[in-house]
Amino acid sequence: QSWVVSVWPIDYTTPVVEASIVESEVAIQPVLTGLSQVTDVAFFPQNPSIALVTLKEGDLVLANVAKGTSKVIHSVNVRSSSEQGLLSVALHPNYHENSKVYLHRTPKSGKARTEISEYTFSFQNQRLEKQRVLFEVEQPYPNHNGGAIRFGTDGQLYIGLGDGGWRNDPKANGQNFETPLGGILRLNVDGEDIIPLDNPFVHDDTIHDALWLTGLRNPWKFSVLSDGSIIVADVGQNAWEEVSVAKKGDNLGWNVWEGDVCVEDPCDKTDARGEPFVFPVHTYDHSEGQSITGGVVLSGKHKYSGKYIFGDFMSGKVWVLSDWNSKPHVDFLAQLEINISMFAQDPLGTAYVSDFGSGTLYRLEFTK
Repeated sequence: QSWVVSVWPIDYTTPVVEASIVESEVAIQPVLTGLSQVTDVAFFPQNPSIALVTLKEGDLVLANVAKGTSKVIHSVNVRSSSEQGLLSVALHPNYHENSKVYLHRTPKSGKARTEISEYTFSFQNQRLEKQRVLFEVEQPYPNHNGGAIRFGTDGQLYIGLGDGGWRNDPKANGQNFETPLGGILRLNVDGEDIIPLDNPFVHDDTIHDALWLTGLRNPWKFSVLSDGSIIVADVGQNAWEEVSVAKKGDNLGWNVWEGDVCVEDPCDKTDARGEPFVFPVHTYDHSEGQSITGGVVLSGKHKYSGKYIFGDFMSGKVWVLSDWNSKPHVDFLAQLEINISMFAQDPLGTAYVSDFGSGTLYRLEFTK
């Protein structure tokens, strides 16, 4: 079943268990507290201690992790039941020149939908001003909204969208190429045409022009790598959580496959176009965790630099993935007694992890 449908409505007014860790090579330190239901964090490239933080209920927070301070600077009206809400934030690669900020939310007014919008943010008066809506798509159910928006090194904006819910992909969006649901999209925020001309399907009238990847269930978090590939952590259904490394035009197999296990006969290994499905580089079953949270490729000065960190929302376990292009290898890193909703990294390579339940942002400290 959907992880957030069963988890996010939990009453967190009971005392929160202090985060713990089992590996002596890693420590965590709280840097921000009281941030109800953190969904994403984006650091300013010119101010590595300053970040924008999105909260599920619609608040955008300006935070200073060095001082441990935070302030709500903007609120948007959102549908917030199940997996809806204010889900992600991204800063334009040239933010220092154009002050542009992007938000992923599910607006409260009108039909249930995903909205990706462009804003400008002024440090001087700490105001966020909406400029335009870049993209919208109706959502049939309140879960599987995906979540992350990320800029690639190509300057394009990538958007993760789930299959639209509910369970078992009843709308069959995972393998419906005419809808953007169940895919990662790629948009051009700078040119006249919002759809980049080198998107893989722009010349195919049977496939949505914005699609970059297809066949996803609920890519809550993903990372765009420097070589243009994408590490996707796709939240599973009944049995398997998965990490995939994908490139332009790949189909990751949902709803025919959950991880590398067939869920729908006849268990084809190619899609309706005859293209082979791309299978994950790593899976784990629900004895290890029940809702994967993708992370970042670490870049700090420690033994895990260059490895991809990810965790599980339900179990609090954290792992690192290495050598994903040749011989993928995963090492267990830590057991945190928190609901891991996201990982982030500042421009200096310091990594962070958030606890959805307590609203605490922690700094990860690697001691070797």
